Amino acid sequence: LKEDGPDAVLRAIRAVLDGNVALSHRIGSELAERLVSESTQRRDIEAALSTVSERLESLTTAKADFLANISHELRTPVTVAKGIAYLLKNRGIPEQEQLEFLGQLDGALDKLMLLIEEMLTIADLDRGTLTLKVTECDLAPILHHVADEMNRQYPNMRIRRDIPKELA
Repeated sequence: LKEDGPDAVLRAIRAVLDGNVALSHRIGSELAERLVSESTQRRDIEAALSTVSERLESLTTAKADFLANISHELRTPVTVAKGIAYLLKNRGIPEQEQLEFLGQLDGALDKLMLLIEEMLTIADLDRGTLTLKVTECDLAPILHHVADEMNRQYPNMRIRRDIPKELA
């Protein structure tokens, strides 16, 4: 029957259902087993497809949330940079204020570069191409830098520096 194609198989099944052909017990059992097996496989495939679809929807939502968040995070330093550039174009600003604005501009551009590096790292993680190299390092300068950045980004917040002497 396989060589005859699906139409011939359906005709043969209809003939059996109509009572025109009798199947042996062995053939009937094999047919029933195959139909049950294929029905079970179909349910399994549909369940797997449903799970994959739900996961895809979840990932799509996460990606949209990420893009919305990163767009906001990118907009902030760009807005600061554009505002400072506008102010520096106007020549009536005292030199001390210009230096302060340049410091803010430098900080905004550093934040922008950090965001871009983080996006590239996420892309590497997503592609599975990120490699980590574990090395020993002095944590004290890193912790001091983090505290300095926190103080710079949140000047109204008091940051305590309790770095153990072993690290300092």
